[in-house]
Amino acid sequence: MIERSLAQPAPPTHSKAPSLCTGCGEPSGSISQGTGFPLVRDRKDGLMYHVRCLPGTRDLDAVWSGLERMKGA
Repeated sequence: MIERSLAQPAPPTHSKAPSLCTGCGEPSGSISQGTGFPLVRDRKDGLMYHVRCLPGTRDLDAVWSGLERMKGA
């Protein structure tokens, strides 16, 4: 007698929670999809951050602000 076995679907895995920025706690996203900003890994501590939240980038906020004002002029 030939027994027929049907493949069973894999048990549901835990859905992966969105990665959160270590700096601000917001989830990662995609700029092109309009869902936020992607995360990057900091080389020093290995944690994930938005680019604007990376340690040592606070000085860049003033630069971005100045560039945004020049764009509107």
